[in-house]
Amino acid sequence: MKNRFPRHIAAMDENGSMIVIVLMLLTLMSIIGIASTNTTVMENFIVRNSSLRKENLHMVDSVATEAYQRVNDVEYADPADPTAFLKPDQIMPDMPGHFNWVLDKDLWRTSGNLAAWYNRAHVGPILTAANSTVPDSVTTNDIDVLTQRGYVYDAAHPELSPIRYALVGWDYVTEGGESIAVNQPGVPTIKKADLLVEYLSPDYGIIRLIVGVQKQFG
Repeated sequence: MKNRFPRHIAAMDENGSMIVIVLMLLTLMSIIGIASTNTTVMENFIVRNSSLRKENLHMVDSVATEAYQRVNDVEYADPADPTAFLKPDQIMPDMPGHFNWVLDKDLWRTSGNLAAWYNRAHVGPILTAANSTVPDSVTTNDIDVLTQRGYVYDAAHPELSPIRYALVGWDYVTEGGESIAVNQPGVPTIKKADLLVEYLSPDYGIIRLIVGVQKQFG
């Protein structure tokens, strides 16, 4: 039986099938390429966010160290500059002359700030110009990472700082091997408090750090 189709028509059909196969392969390769690109972009975002998180942690840790040093230097006598360090009454919230960043623990709790501090869903600022202070490393020396992130701040505008700290205290230490008499004249007293550091940025995340501190008075 003779072939009813001419040979040149059969050849055209074969060429058409080859074009369809090539187009399908190109489409598949394009899909694979787009998926690989999306994966690479996502991995870059993950690496970037991880780096920012580490930067934030280092920044908050450095501010906590500054705050701790400031509290720990109370009563330290510097003959060259006797006003360089705080006095005991300046870090006691129940005494006159204390700073606005020195907070009473009971008022901190009843104001709702304590609950907000541990509430992961709370995204607004807890430490503000009314209840905290800006670290000197921000207002005087400038933290490069903050400058690179576009923050503009100076000593005249502390409200523009995204990072602040406060002290919440004090409780008497009466437990364990450090028990010391409470409110006995002439007897040293050990008290404990919490240092709070908050970094709040709409673009770079939120970190809240709490550090316990103990100090002997008297």
